Amino acid sequence: MMIGYGHLIQAVLFAVSVYWCKEILGRFPQDLKDFKSPKDESVRPVILLYWALTGLAVFFIISFVFMLIRMVRSGLML
Repeated sequence: MMIGYGHLIQAVLFAVSVYWCKEILGRFPQDLKDFKSPKDESVRPVILLYWALTGLAVFFIISFVFMLIRMVRSGLML
């Protein structure tokens, strides 16, 4: 199997997703405190949006890792 531009784009998205998750997971205690008792009601939807995007990033990371495992396994089966 040849590695093409699609795989390169996925690798870049993987790196960006890992960085995003690192930054957002570091904010978890403060986000939880702000969500429970917001100073401004417009903060809650933003926090929910950040965590929804983080959930998508985690899903992408897991699917990318499984894709790599499948590629390695198929390469070893030859």
